[in-house]
Amino acid sequence: MLGVMIDPVSLAALDATANDYESAASVCGELSAFLRKPISEAELFSVFRSLEAQQLVKAYRAAPDGKSMSPTAPSASDSSLTVWFRASSEGRSLLEREWESTFGSDGKQQ
Repeated sequence: MLGVMIDPVSLAALDATANDYESAASVCGELSAFLRKPISEAELFSVFRSLEAQQLVKAYRAAPDGKSMSPTAPSASDSSLTVWFRASSEGRSLLEREWESTFGSDGKQQ
């Protein structure tokens, strides 16, 4: 995956999932503020799905016990409230490589 180009919105979304499970709904406001432009939950959900297709994040659903997450495959019925994402090791590596060149050394990671 060396040489993968990633846009700033996707990179910021990837960063949001680097250390915890996040849904589009849970980080939409934070990413909009960080990027200084409005991003809808639907747009962000699409960004997460694109990152998933590139194997940079993995998708999860809350387990029935509500205390753990279970991997999930994409489904047309998924919503930005029910699917959570977490960066894969490939995603974290790309984040380390691309963050500073995209946001600069003063663009603190979230």
